[in-house]
Amino acid sequence: MFSRFGISLLLATFCLLHSLYAQSPGCISNESQAAEKAQETKITIVGIEFQGESQLPEALRSQLSKDVEQMHLHVTPENSDQDWIGQVINSIMNTLQSQGYFKALVDGTPFLVRAEPKERFYVLRVEVNSGRQYQVGEIRIENATLFSSTELRSQFPLQQGDLFDVIKIRQGMESMTKLYSSKGYIDFVPEPELTIHEDPKGPIDILMKMDEGVQYRVRAVDTLGLGKRAEDLLKSQLQPGDVFDSVSFSRFLKENADVFPNEDDSARTHTQIRRDPKNGTVDIVMDFRCPAKA
Repeated sequence: MFSRFGISLLLATFCLLHSLYAQSPGCISNESQAAEKAQETKITIVGIEFQGESQLPEALRSQLSKDVEQMHLHVTPENSDQDWIGQVINSIMNTLQSQGYFKALVDGTPFLVRAEPKERFYVLRVEVNSGRQYQVGEIRIENATLFSSTELRSQFPLQQGDLFDVIKIRQGMESMTKLYSSKGYIDFVPEPELTIHEDPKGPIDILMKMDEGVQYRVRAVDTLGLGKRAEDLLKSQLQPGDVFDSVSFSRFLKENADVFPNEDDSARTHTQIRRDPKNGTVDIVMDFRCPAKA
């Protein structure tokens, strides 16, 4: 059974891949960032009221209230209250799902208590239907050829009998993705399949199906707007024919940020990874042709 949660885990994995290396370069001016920030209105939560059929322990309620009240929330003319409310709901859901409340349902209604030119203050009524807590059942690996099932299973910081923790499962998927990406398998996707045992203390079994994809090697490295030092350093790390280790490449960009132009921006936002799945090659293009800073 491929669950709704399995789809959300896949989406999280895709987000990870995009965070390892940007797909298109771009420049965001400091002026644009400053203009956007000037239009922001701060949202402050001054109180939380819990409602609904929830069996949450008082300590967990206190933790949820504290976490929400410490969130940094803003709204701009381009978005609405639903955006920041969604952030709060997602935060509460993440906490509940890290505590085994896999089927928790959360909704929120804000009540404005005070408004100032650049800040609004709310009490948030939160309706929680937590459901029961689930534990981890069996975790199995399927269709793995590059790594052993034991090695892949070790990427999950969970053991059978632990509380079913969505965050730790996502961490395990991200860890496996990095493991494969370090060997050139940058299209790798772990596909989770969950089996929920609905008897009173039934666990949730996890089957991770490996879609390994193809291994990529470096075909070419092109640079635009880079000085000789940065270009030579980059090309010393990426030799044509080498397996494309995207994890090491991402770490290299971070560790050598001072070598590249616009060092206050991530070099990854100026990087394109152009795949050729048929031939198993990638072209890396780094474009730093941004307007000079004032």
